[in-house]
Amino acid sequence: MSNDTSLARGFRLQGNERVYTIEEKLGQGGFGITYRVRGPVKVGNIRMTVDFALKEFFLRDDCERLDNSSVSYSNPARDRVENSRKDFVNEALRLKKIGFSHPNIVSFDEVFEANNTAYYVMEYLRGKSLGDYVTEKGQLSEEETLSLLKPVMEAVEMLHQNRVCHLDIKPDNIMLEPTDDGSVRPVLIDFGLSKHYDKEGHATSTINSFGYSEGYAPTEQYGGITTFSPGADVYALGATLFYCLTGKTPPRALDLRPGEMAGMLPETVSDRLREVIRRMTLDKHDRPSSLSGLLDASTSTDTVRVETVSDNSTKSFVKSVAEADNPAEKEEKPAKPVKPVKVEKVEVQPAQAKSKKTLLYLIGGIVVAAVVAVVIILSGQKKDDEIKYNEETPAADTTAVEPVVLPVEEEPVETPAVTAEPQTAPKVTSQQPSARKQNSSTTHRQGSSANSTQTRNKPNTQKPNPQKPNPQKPNPHETETQHNPISNPSRPQKVTDF
Repeated sequence: MSNDTSLARGFRLQGNERVYTIEEKLGQGGFGITYRVRGPVKVGNIRMTVDFALKEFFLRDDCERLDNSSVSYSNPARDRVENSRKDFVNEALRLKKIGFSHPNIVSFDEVFEANNTAYYVMEYLRGKSLGDYVTEKGQLSEEETLSLLKPVMEAVEMLHQNRVCHLDIKPDNIMLEPTDDGSVRPVLIDFGLSKHYDKEGHATSTINSFGYSEGYAPTEQYGGITTFSPGADVYALGATLFYCLTGKTPPRALDLRPGEMAGMLPETVSDRLREVIRRMTLDKHDRPSSLSGLLDASTSTDTVRVETVSDNSTKSFVKSVAEADNPAEKEEKPAKPVKPVKVEKVEVQPAQAKSKKTLLYLIGGIVVAAVVAVVIILSGQKKDDEIKYNEETPAADTTAVEPVVLPVEEEPVETPAVTAEPQTAPKVTSQQPSARKQNSSTTHRQGSSANSTQTRNKPNTQKPNPQKPNPQKPNPHETETQHNPISNPSRPQKVTDF
Protein backbone atom coordinates (compact mmCIF):
# COMPACT_ATOMS: atom_id res chain seq x y z
CA MET A 1 0.00 0.00 0.00
CA SER A 2 1.37 3.42 -0.96
CA ASN A 3 1.13 6.54 1.16
CA ASP A 4 0.79 8.69 -1.96
CA THR A 5 -2.77 8.49 -3.17
CA SER A 6 -2.07 9.89 -6.64
CA LEU A 7 -0.70 8.06 -9.68
CA ALA A 8 3.02 8.36 -10.31
CA ARG A 9 4.43 10.39 -13.19
CA GLY A 10 4.89 8.20 -16.29
CA PHE A 11 2.12 5.81 -15.34
CA ARG A 12 0.17 4.65 -18.41
CA LEU A 13 -3.59 4.24 -18.51
CA GLN A 14 -5.41 2.38 -21.25
CA GLY A 15 -8.49 4.24 -22.36
CA ASN A 16 -11.14 3.41 -24.93
CA GLU A 17 -9.48 5.30 -27.76
CA ARG A 18 -5.84 5.84 -26.71
CA VAL A 19 -3.22 5.28 -24.03
CA TYR A 20 -2.65 8.16 -21.64
CA THR A 21 0.62 8.88 -19.86
CA ILE A 22 0.57 10.72 -16.52
CA GLU A 23 2.63 13.91 -16.68
CA GLU A 24 1.73 15.71 -13.47
CA LYS A 25 -0.87 16.06 -10.78
CA LEU A 26 -2.98 19.22 -11.17
CA GLY A 27 -5.12 19.02 -8.05
CA GLN A 28 -7.08 16.83 -5.66
CA GLY A 29 -10.42 17.20 -3.93
CA GLY A 30 -12.74 15.12 -1.83
CA PHE A 31 -14.08 13.19 -4.82
CA GLY A 32 -11.18 12.86 -7.21
CA ILE A 33 -7.72 13.68 -8.52
CA THR A 34 -7.00 15.65 -11.70
CA TYR A 35 -3.89 15.03 -13.83
CA ARG A 36 -2.29 16.42 -16.93
CA VAL A 37 -1.76 13.54 -19.31
CA ARG A 38 -0.49 13.15 -22.84
CA GLY A 39 -1.97 10.98 -25.55
CA PRO A 40 -1.63 10.42 -29.31
CA VAL A 41 -4.21 11.80 -31.74
CA LYS A 42 -4.54 11.59 -35.50
CA VAL A 43 -5.72 14.47 -37.62
CA GLY A 44 -6.17 13.18 -41.14
CA ASN A 45 -2.94 11.44 -41.90
CA ILE A 46 -1.01 13.41 -39.29
CA ARG A 47 -0.22 11.85 -35.91
CA MET A 48 0.63 14.01 -32.94
CA THR A 49 0.75 13.94 -29.16
CA VAL A 50 -1.37 16.42 -27.25
CA ASP A 51 -2.15 17.24 -23.64
CA PHE A 52 -5.43 16.28 -21.94
CA ALA A 53 -6.89 16.76 -18.48
CA LEU A 54 -7.80 13.47 -16.78
CA LYS A 55 -10.14 13.23 -13.79
CA GLU A 56 -9.89 10.11 -11.58
CA PHE A 57 -12.70 9.12 -9.21
CA PHE A 58 -11.18 8.77 -5.74
CA LEU A 59 -13.11 9.30 -2.49
CA ARG A 60 -10.44 10.64 -0.21
CA ASP A 61 -12.11 9.50 3.03
CA ASP A 62 -13.00 5.99 1.84
CA CYS A 63 -10.39 4.98 -0.76
CA GLU A 64 -6.71 4.12 -0.68
CA ARG A 65 -4.04 3.40 -3.30
CA LEU A 66 -2.43 -0.01 -3.61
CA ASP A 67 1.12 -0.63 -4.75
CA ASN A 68 -0.07 -1.62 -8.22
CA SER A 69 -1.83 1.75 -8.49
CA SER A 70 -5.27 0.20 -8.07
CA VAL A 71 -7.86 1.71 -5.77
CA SER A 72 -9.26 -0.21 -2.79
CA TYR A 73 -11.81 0.48 -0.08
CA SER A 74 -13.16 -1.27 3.00
CA ASN A 75 -16.30 -3.39 3.12
CA PRO A 76 -18.30 -0.89 5.25
CA ALA A 77 -17.67 1.76 2.58
CA ARG A 78 -18.25 -0.55 -0.38
CA ASP A 79 -21.83 0.45 -1.17
CA ARG A 80 -21.13 4.15 -0.79
CA VAL A 81 -18.01 4.03 -2.99
CA GLU A 82 -19.50 1.89 -5.73
CA ASN A 83 -22.73 3.91 -5.93
CA SER A 84 -20.78 7.15 -6.09
CA ARG A 85 -18.50 5.77 -8.78
CA LYS A 86 -21.50 4.71 -10.84
CA ASP A 87 -22.94 8.21 -10.61
CA PHE A 88 -19.54 9.69 -11.49
CA VAL A 89 -19.51 7.73 -14.75
CA ASN A 90 -23.15 8.49 -15.57
CA GLU A 91 -22.69 12.22 -15.03
CA ALA A 92 -19.63 12.28 -17.28
CA LEU A 93 -21.46 10.34 -20.01
CA ARG A 94 -24.45 12.65 -19.69
CA LEU A 95 -22.31 15.79 -20.04
CA LYS A 96 -20.63 14.31 -23.10
CA LYS A 97 -23.97 13.30 -24.60
CA ILE A 98 -25.42 16.78 -24.17
CA GLY A 99 -22.56 17.91 -26.32
CA PHE A 100 -21.82 21.27 -24.75
CA SER A 101 -20.27 23.60 -27.26
CA HIS A 102 -20.11 26.65 -25.04
CA PRO A 103 -16.61 28.16 -25.16
CA ASN A 104 -16.66 28.83 -21.42
CA ILE A 105 -17.39 25.23 -20.39
CA VAL A 106 -14.67 22.59 -20.52
CA SER A 107 -15.12 20.02 -23.31
CA PHE A 108 -15.38 16.28 -22.58
CA ASP A 109 -13.85 13.47 -24.61
CA GLU A 110 -14.17 9.93 -23.33
CA VAL A 111 -15.14 8.05 -20.15
CA PHE A 112 -13.64 4.72 -19.15
CA GLU A 113 -12.94 2.48 -16.12
CA ALA A 114 -9.57 1.13 -15.00
CA ASN A 115 -7.67 0.34 -11.78
CA ASN A 116 -10.93 -0.43 -9.99
CA THR A 117 -12.07 3.15 -10.46
CA ALA A 118 -13.35 5.48 -13.21
CA TYR A 119 -11.87 8.28 -15.36
CA TYR A 120 -13.05 10.89 -17.82
CA VAL A 121 -10.96 12.92 -20.25
CA MET A 122 -11.34 16.67 -20.83
CA GLU A 123 -9.55 19.35 -22.82
CA TYR A 124 -6.43 20.63 -21.12
CA LEU A 125 -6.47 24.36 -20.41
CA ARG A 126 -3.20 26.20 -20.19
CA GLY A 127 -2.93 29.13 -17.85
CA LYS A 128 -3.88 29.69 -14.24
CA SER A 129 -7.02 29.41 -12.24
CA LEU A 130 -8.91 32.52 -11.25
CA GLY A 131 -7.97 31.80 -7.64
CA ASP A 132 -4.25 31.84 -8.44
CA TYR A 133 -4.61 34.96 -10.58
CA VAL A 134 -6.30 36.97 -7.79
CA THR A 135 -3.81 35.65 -5.23
CA GLU A 136 -0.94 36.98 -7.31
CA LYS A 137 -2.49 40.28 -8.40
CA GLY A 138 -4.76 41.15 -5.51
CA GLN A 139 -8.30 42.49 -5.71
CA LEU A 140 -9.59 43.22 -9.21
CA SER A 141 -11.42 46.24 -10.51
CA GLU A 142 -15.14 46.05 -11.12
CA GLU A 143 -14.67 46.18 -14.90
CA GLU A 144 -12.10 43.37 -14.98
CA THR A 145 -14.18 41.24 -12.63
CA LEU A 146 -17.22 41.50 -14.89
CA SER A 147 -15.18 40.82 -18.02
CA LEU A 148 -13.96 37.54 -16.51
CA LEU A 149 -17.12 36.29 -14.79
CA LYS A 150 -19.90 37.43 -17.11
CA PRO A 151 -19.03 34.71 -19.71
CA VAL A 152 -19.01 32.12 -16.92
CA MET A 153 -22.43 33.29 -15.75
CA GLU A 154 -23.75 32.83 -19.29
CA ALA A 155 -22.30 29.32 -19.39
CA VAL A 156 -23.94 28.40 -16.06
CA GLU A 157 -27.25 29.73 -17.35
CA MET A 158 -26.96 27.28 -20.26
CA LEU A 159 -26.30 24.45 -17.80
CA HIS A 160 -29.46 25.32 -15.90
CA GLN A 161 -31.48 25.32 -19.11
CA ASN A 162 -30.37 21.70 -19.55
CA ARG A 163 -31.34 20.98 -15.92
CA VAL A 164 -27.74 20.53 -14.76
CA CYS A 165 -26.33 22.10 -11.59
CA HIS A 166 -22.57 22.42 -11.18
CA LEU A 167 -22.70 22.69 -7.35
CA ASP A 168 -18.97 23.47 -6.99
CA ILE A 169 -18.38 26.87 -8.59
CA LYS A 170 -15.41 28.67 -7.07
CA PRO A 171 -12.30 30.56 -8.27
CA ASP A 172 -10.19 27.39 -8.34
CA ASN A 173 -12.65 25.80 -10.79
CA ILE A 174 -12.47 28.65 -13.29
CA MET A 175 -9.48 28.51 -15.60
CA LEU A 176 -8.12 31.53 -17.46
CA GLU A 177 -6.73 30.36 -20.78
CA PRO A 178 -4.78 32.87 -22.88
CA THR A 179 -5.71 33.03 -26.54
CA ASP A 180 -3.73 33.87 -29.64
CA ASP A 181 -5.12 37.42 -29.82
CA GLY A 182 -3.86 38.20 -26.30
CA SER A 183 -7.23 37.95 -24.54
CA VAL A 184 -8.37 35.52 -21.86
CA ARG A 185 -10.98 32.78 -22.11
CA PRO A 186 -12.47 31.94 -18.68
CA VAL A 187 -13.59 28.29 -18.60
CA LEU A 188 -15.62 26.46 -15.96
CA ILE A 189 -14.14 23.08 -15.04
CA ASP A 190 -14.51 20.22 -12.52
CA PHE A 191 -17.99 18.71 -12.78
CA GLY A 192 -17.31 16.16 -10.04
CA LEU A 193 -20.30 17.32 -7.93
CA SER A 194 -22.58 18.24 -10.81
CA LYS A 195 -26.03 16.69 -10.98
CA HIS A 196 -28.66 16.26 -13.61
CA TYR A 197 -32.37 16.51 -12.73
CA ASP A 198 -35.54 15.30 -14.40
CA LYS A 199 -38.58 17.41 -15.27
CA GLU A 200 -40.01 16.90 -11.78
CA GLY A 201 -36.81 18.32 -10.26
CA HIS A 202 -35.50 15.02 -8.90
CA ALA A 203 -31.87 14.03 -9.33
CA THR A 204 -31.25 11.31 -11.87
CA SER A 205 -28.17 10.16 -9.90
CA THR A 206 -27.99 8.40 -6.53
CA ILE A 207 -24.84 9.95 -5.07
CA ASN A 208 -24.96 9.60 -1.30
CA SER A 209 -21.96 11.82 -0.57
CA PHE A 210 -22.65 15.57 -0.46
CA GLY A 211 -19.83 18.02 -0.97
CA TYR A 212 -19.44 21.76 -0.62
CA SER A 213 -16.71 24.40 -0.64
CA GLU A 214 -16.46 26.71 2.36
CA GLY A 215 -17.36 30.29 1.54
CA TYR A 216 -18.95 29.45 -1.82
CA ALA A 217 -21.71 27.03 -0.84
CA PRO A 218 -25.09 28.39 0.33
CA THR A 219 -26.63 27.39 3.63
CA GLU A 220 -28.93 24.77 2.10
CA GLN A 221 -25.99 22.91 0.53
CA TYR A 222 -24.53 22.08 3.94
CA GLY A 223 -27.49 19.78 4.53
CA GLY A 224 -27.36 18.25 1.06
CA ILE A 225 -29.22 19.20 -2.13
CA THR A 226 -31.62 16.58 -3.47
CA THR A 227 -33.75 18.62 -5.92
CA PHE A 228 -33.02 20.91 -8.84
CA SER A 229 -31.46 23.97 -7.17
CA PRO A 230 -29.98 26.48 -9.63
CA GLY A 231 -29.98 28.99 -6.78
CA ALA A 232 -27.00 27.18 -5.27
CA ASP A 233 -24.91 28.04 -8.33
CA VAL A 234 -26.22 31.62 -8.20
CA TYR A 235 -24.94 31.97 -4.61
CA ALA A 236 -21.54 30.48 -5.56
CA LEU A 237 -21.16 32.99 -8.41
CA GLY A 238 -22.05 35.86 -6.07
CA ALA A 239 -19.38 34.68 -3.63
CA THR A 240 -16.89 34.42 -6.51
CA LEU A 241 -17.64 38.04 -7.47
CA PHE A 242 -16.96 38.98 -3.85
CA TYR A 243 -13.61 37.16 -3.96
CA CYS A 244 -12.47 39.00 -7.09
CA LEU A 245 -13.48 42.43 -5.77
CA THR A 246 -11.93 41.97 -2.31
CA GLY A 247 -9.12 39.45 -2.87
CA LYS A 248 -10.42 37.51 0.13
CA THR A 249 -12.32 34.26 0.56
CA PRO A 250 -15.87 35.08 1.67
CA PRO A 251 -17.09 33.95 5.11
CA ARG A 252 -19.20 30.83 5.42
CA ALA A 253 -22.86 31.24 4.59
CA LEU A 254 -23.70 29.85 8.04
CA ASP A 255 -21.90 32.83 9.60
CA LEU A 256 -23.64 35.51 7.53
CA ARG A 257 -27.07 37.05 7.43
CA PRO A 258 -28.80 36.92 4.04
CA GLY A 259 -27.29 39.57 1.77
CA GLU A 260 -24.72 40.65 4.36
CA MET A 261 -21.84 39.86 2.03
CA ALA A 262 -22.68 42.88 -0.15
CA GLY A 263 -22.09 45.21 2.80
CA MET A 264 -18.52 43.95 3.09
CA LEU A 265 -17.52 45.09 -0.39
CA PRO A 266 -15.10 48.01 -0.95
CA GLU A 267 -16.59 51.49 -1.37
CA THR A 268 -15.29 51.61 -4.95
CA VAL A 269 -17.85 48.99 -6.01
CA SER A 270 -20.81 50.58 -7.77
CA ASP A 271 -24.27 50.45 -6.23
CA ARG A 272 -25.52 48.48 -9.22
CA LEU A 273 -23.05 45.61 -8.79
CA ARG A 274 -23.40 45.77 -5.01
CA GLU A 275 -27.14 45.21 -5.37
CA VAL A 276 -26.55 42.29 -7.76
CA ILE A 277 -24.28 40.56 -5.25
CA ARG A 278 -26.74 41.23 -2.43
CA ARG A 279 -29.53 39.52 -4.35
CA MET A 280 -27.29 36.59 -5.29
CA THR A 281 -26.41 35.89 -1.63
CA LEU A 282 -29.89 36.08 -0.13
CA ASP A 283 -31.75 33.22 1.51
CA LYS A 284 -32.79 30.48 -0.92
CA HIS A 285 -36.44 31.60 -0.74
CA ASP A 286 -35.56 35.17 -1.79
CA ARG A 287 -32.57 34.44 -4.02
CA PRO A 288 -33.13 34.54 -7.80
CA SER A 289 -33.12 31.11 -9.43
CA SER A 290 -32.18 32.48 -12.85
CA LEU A 291 -29.11 34.41 -13.94
CA SER A 292 -30.72 36.10 -16.95
CA GLY A 293 -31.97 39.16 -15.08
CA LEU A 294 -28.76 39.42 -13.08
CA LEU A 295 -26.72 39.35 -16.28
CA ASP A 296 -28.59 42.39 -17.60
CA ALA A 297 -28.18 44.25 -14.32
CA SER A 298 -24.45 43.59 -14.13
CA THR A 299 -23.65 44.40 -17.77
CA SER A 300 -21.07 47.14 -18.27
CA THR A 301 -20.31 48.77 -21.60
CA ASP A 302 -17.19 50.63 -20.49
CA THR A 303 -13.84 49.79 -22.01
CA VAL A 304 -11.76 47.89 -19.49
CA ARG A 305 -8.17 46.77 -19.15
CA VAL A 306 -7.71 43.06 -18.48
CA GLU A 307 -4.53 41.12 -17.94
CA THR A 308 -4.13 37.76 -19.60
CA VAL A 309 -2.49 34.87 -17.81
CA SER A 310 0.05 32.47 -19.25
CA ASP A 311 2.70 30.23 -17.83
CA ASN A 312 5.64 32.52 -18.66
CA SER A 313 4.40 36.09 -18.91
CA THR A 314 1.49 38.43 -18.36
CA LYS A 315 0.16 40.52 -21.23
CA SER A 316 -2.15 43.52 -21.25
CA PHE A 317 -4.90 44.23 -23.65
CA VAL A 318 -7.84 46.59 -23.98
CA LYS A 319 -11.20 44.98 -24.34
CA SER A 320 -14.82 46.12 -24.17
CA VAL A 321 -17.13 43.97 -22.11
CA ALA A 322 -20.20 44.41 -24.29
CA GLU A 323 -18.71 45.43 -27.70
CA ALA A 324 -15.58 45.34 -29.82
CA ASP A 325 -13.16 48.23 -29.57
CA ASN A 326 -14.46 49.83 -32.76
CA PRO A 327 -15.74 53.43 -32.66
CA ALA A 328 -18.24 52.84 -35.46
CA GLU A 329 -19.75 49.79 -33.78
CA LYS A 330 -19.68 51.54 -30.43
CA GLU A 331 -21.91 54.29 -31.78
CA GLU A 332 -24.36 51.95 -33.49
CA LYS A 333 -24.97 49.40 -30.73
CA PRO A 334 -26.48 51.80 -28.15
CA ALA A 335 -29.17 52.61 -30.73
CA LYS A 336 -30.57 49.05 -30.62
CA PRO A 337 -32.35 49.37 -27.24
CA VAL A 338 -34.19 52.43 -28.59
CA LYS A 339 -36.28 50.34 -30.99
CA PRO A 340 -38.74 49.08 -28.36
CA VAL A 341 -39.37 52.69 -27.34
CA LYS A 342 -40.67 53.50 -30.84
CA VAL A 343 -43.06 50.58 -30.67
CA GLU A 344 -44.41 51.86 -27.35
CA LYS A 345 -45.08 55.29 -28.88
CA VAL A 346 -47.03 53.72 -31.74
CA GLU A 347 -49.14 51.77 -29.28
CA VAL A 348 -49.97 54.88 -27.27
CA GLN A 349 -51.21 56.95 -30.23
CA PRO A 350 -54.58 55.16 -30.65
CA ALA A 351 -55.34 55.68 -26.99
CA GLN A 352 -54.55 59.40 -27.27
CA ALA A 353 -56.73 59.76 -30.37
CA LYS A 354 -59.58 57.94 -28.69
CA SER A 355 -59.26 60.19 -25.64
CA LYS A 356 -59.37 63.33 -27.79
CA LYS A 357 -62.40 62.06 -29.69
CA THR A 358 -64.22 61.29 -26.46
CA LEU A 359 -63.37 64.77 -25.14
CA LEU A 360 -64.81 66.39 -28.29
CA TYR A 361 -68.01 64.38 -27.92
CA LEU A 362 -68.26 65.43 -24.29
CA ILE A 363 -67.78 69.14 -25.07
CA GLY A 364 -70.31 68.95 -27.92
CA GLY A 365 -72.83 67.30 -25.63
CA ILE A 366 -72.37 70.03 -23.03
CA VAL A 367 -72.86 72.79 -25.65
CA VAL A 368 -76.03 71.15 -27.00
CA ALA A 369 -77.39 70.74 -23.48
CA ALA A 370 -76.66 74.41 -22.74
CA VAL A 371 -78.46 75.57 -25.91
CA VAL A 372 -81.49 73.42 -25.12
CA ALA A 373 -81.56 74.81 -21.57
CA VAL A 374 -81.46 78.44 -22.85
CA VAL A 375 -84.30 77.73 -25.31
CA ILE A 376 -86.40 76.18 -22.54
CA ILE A 377 -85.73 79.13 -20.21
CA LEU A 378 -86.67 81.68 -22.91
CA SER A 379 -89.83 79.75 -23.81
CA GLY A 380 -90.85 79.65 -20.16
CA GLN A 381 -90.21 83.38 -19.79
CA LYS A 382 -92.39 84.11 -22.84
CA LYS A 383 -95.24 82.07 -21.38
CA ASP A 384 -94.87 83.84 -18.04
CA ASP A 385 -95.07 87.24 -19.80
CA GLU A 386 -98.27 86.25 -21.62
CA ILE A 387 -99.84 84.99 -18.41
CA LYS A 388 -98.82 88.16 -16.59
CA TYR A 389 -100.29 90.33 -19.34
CA ASN A 390 -103.61 88.48 -19.23
CA GLU A 391 -103.73 88.90 -15.47
CA GLU A 392 -103.14 92.66 -15.81
CA THR A 393 -105.90 93.09 -18.47
CA PRO A 394 -109.32 93.73 -16.83
CA ALA A 395 -111.69 90.85 -17.27
CA ALA A 396 -115.14 91.36 -18.72
CA ASP A 397 -117.80 92.09 -16.12
CA THR A 398 -121.27 90.75 -16.88
CA THR A 399 -123.06 92.67 -14.09
CA ALA A 400 -125.09 95.78 -14.78
CA VAL A 401 -123.19 98.99 -14.42
CA GLU A 402 -124.84 102.24 -13.39
CA PRO A 403 -124.18 105.05 -15.79
CA VAL A 404 -121.58 107.43 -14.47
CA VAL A 405 -121.04 110.88 -15.83
CA LEU A 406 -117.43 111.89 -15.85
CA PRO A 407 -116.20 115.36 -16.62
CA VAL A 408 -114.73 115.58 -20.04
CA GLU A 409 -112.59 118.34 -21.32
CA GLU A 410 -113.39 119.23 -24.85
CA GLU A 411 -110.49 119.01 -27.18
CA PRO A 412 -110.43 119.85 -30.81
CA VAL A 413 -110.77 116.89 -33.11
CA GLU A 414 -108.49 116.86 -36.02
CA THR A 415 -110.52 114.75 -38.46
CA PRO A 416 -114.27 114.45 -39.02
CA ALA A 417 -114.09 110.66 -39.13
CA VAL A 418 -112.96 110.55 -35.53
CA THR A 419 -115.75 112.86 -34.23
CA ALA A 420 -118.47 110.93 -35.99
CA GLU A 421 -117.65 107.69 -34.23
CA PRO A 422 -118.60 108.82 -30.69
CA GLN A 423 -122.16 109.58 -31.89
CA THR A 424 -122.86 105.96 -32.66
CA ALA A 425 -121.34 104.77 -29.43
CA PRO A 426 -124.41 105.35 -27.29
CA LYS A 427 -126.48 103.06 -29.48
CA VAL A 428 -124.06 100.27 -29.06
CA THR A 429 -123.92 100.86 -25.35
CA SER A 430 -127.69 100.89 -24.92
CA GLN A 431 -127.96 97.37 -26.23
CA GLN A 432 -125.07 96.15 -24.20
CA PRO A 433 -126.94 94.86 -21.12
CA SER A 434 -129.08 92.40 -23.09
CA ALA A 435 -126.19 91.37 -25.26
CA ARG A 436 -124.07 90.59 -22.25
CA LYS A 437 -126.84 88.42 -20.80
CA GLN A 438 -127.27 86.44 -23.99
CA ASN A 439 -123.62 85.93 -24.58
CA SER A 440 -122.55 85.26 -21.02
CA SER A 441 -121.56 81.68 -21.62
CA THR A 442 -119.99 82.47 -24.96
CA THR A 443 -117.74 85.08 -23.46
CA HIS A 444 -116.00 82.56 -21.19
CA ARG A 445 -115.16 80.26 -24.10
CA GLN A 446 -113.74 82.84 -26.43
CA GLY A 447 -110.73 83.75 -24.37
CA SER A 448 -108.63 86.72 -25.10
CA SER A 449 -110.48 87.72 -28.37
CA ALA A 450 -113.79 88.12 -26.51
CA ASN A 451 -112.06 90.29 -23.96
CA SER A 452 -110.92 92.62 -26.72
CA THR A 453 -114.50 92.99 -28.10
CA GLN A 454 -116.05 93.62 -24.70
CA THR A 455 -113.38 96.18 -23.92
CA ARG A 456 -114.52 98.29 -26.88
CA ASN A 457 -118.27 98.00 -25.94
CA LYS A 458 -117.88 98.47 -22.19
CA PRO A 459 -117.65 101.92 -20.63
CA ASN A 460 -114.45 102.57 -18.79
CA THR A 461 -115.45 102.86 -15.18
CA GLN A 462 -111.96 102.90 -13.64
CA LYS A 463 -108.59 104.34 -14.18
CA PRO A 464 -106.24 102.36 -16.38
CA ASN A 465 -103.55 100.28 -14.73
CA PRO A 466 -100.33 102.28 -14.79
CA GLN A 467 -98.26 99.10 -15.19
CA LYS A 468 -97.38 98.52 -18.79
CA PRO A 469 -96.83 95.17 -20.45
CA ASN A 470 -93.44 94.10 -21.60
CA PRO A 471 -92.57 96.37 -24.56
CA GLN A 472 -90.64 93.50 -26.11
CA LYS A 473 -93.82 91.42 -26.63
CA PRO A 474 -96.67 93.64 -28.03
CA ASN A 475 -100.19 92.30 -27.67
CA PRO A 476 -102.58 92.46 -30.58
CA HIS A 477 -105.30 93.71 -28.24
CA GLU A 478 -103.13 96.61 -27.18
CA THR A 479 -102.58 97.64 -30.81
CA GLU A 480 -106.27 97.53 -31.56
CA THR A 481 -107.11 99.66 -28.54
CA GLN A 482 -104.67 102.37 -29.48
CA HIS A 483 -106.57 103.03 -32.75
CA ASN A 484 -109.93 103.21 -31.00
CA PRO A 485 -110.50 106.63 -29.51
CA ILE A 486 -113.40 105.39 -27.44
CA SER A 487 -111.31 102.86 -25.54
CA ASN A 488 -108.29 105.09 -25.24
CA PRO A 489 -107.62 105.37 -21.48
CA SER A 490 -105.81 108.66 -21.92
CA ARG A 491 -109.02 110.37 -22.95
CA PRO A 492 -111.97 109.58 -20.64
CA GLN A 493 -115.31 109.86 -22.49
CA LYS A 494 -118.81 110.69 -21.44
CA VAL A 495 -121.08 107.72 -21.54
CA THR A 496 -124.86 108.06 -21.39
CA ASP A 497 -127.23 105.20 -20.91
CA PHE A 498 -130.40 105.65 -22.95
